[in-house]
Amino acid sequence: MCGISAVYGRYAPLKAIYMVLHQLERGTLGAGVAYTCSDGIKVVKEPMHPKAFMVFRMGDLDVESWSAIGHNRMPSQGEVAFRNTHPFLACTGEFALAHNGHAFVTGVREWLVRRGHRVMGETDSEVLCHLLEEYLEKCGDMVEALKMLVRSYLSGVVVVVDREGVLYCARSGFNRAYYGFKGGEFYLASTVKAVRSLLGGEAEVYMVEDRQVIMYRRGQLHIS
Repeated sequence: MCGISAVYGRYAPLKAIYMVLHQLERGTLGAGVAYTCSDGIKVVKEPMHPKAFMVFRMGDLDVESWSAIGHNRMPSQGEVAFRNTHPFLACTGEFALAHNGHAFVTGVREWLVRRGHRVMGETDSEVLCHLLEEYLEKCGDMVEALKMLVRSYLSGVVVVVDREGVLYCARSGFNRAYYGFKGGEFYLASTVKAVRSLLGGEAEVYMVEDRQVIMYRRGQLHIS
């Protein structure tokens, strides 16, 4: 069990980590954030407690970014190491992905390596990132690629940010994700508590349904 977060809004990288700090029960053995910047997507992550991450890496975050995803890790595969810490960046640099759950990807890693992908760690989550890259190349649309991932290997929840700052979330199985809106901003996390840490205690919170893909782009939420 891990924690994920996603933010569209002012100071998005900081807010993504802020929500992580409100779901520490979901993992403290790694923390990271991926966000859009002038030259693409930047990933800042460390195999350390999220509170330590805030102390040691906060100065490396571009707080002016408006789109970010975050993660806190409770390992089920792979040792506590940088190579196994989320988020993961696609080989093309077109998107970054973080995952909460398990994926049944026996044999897929070897196939991806033969296809030329740089799979550096031991997690199934990194395999999902590169598999999504294959699906995106095949269909040319991220929502459709995520639907293919849902129909094939995904178990759990993934969040994705692309180079244009568009946020995506896909769910398959019992792991959940929740989201809400405030003042033109969008917040998503693994727990209602984490979302309400930014929305406020009485705000309405929605759940991503099983086998659903959502996209947040230019202030609009699209549900598939």
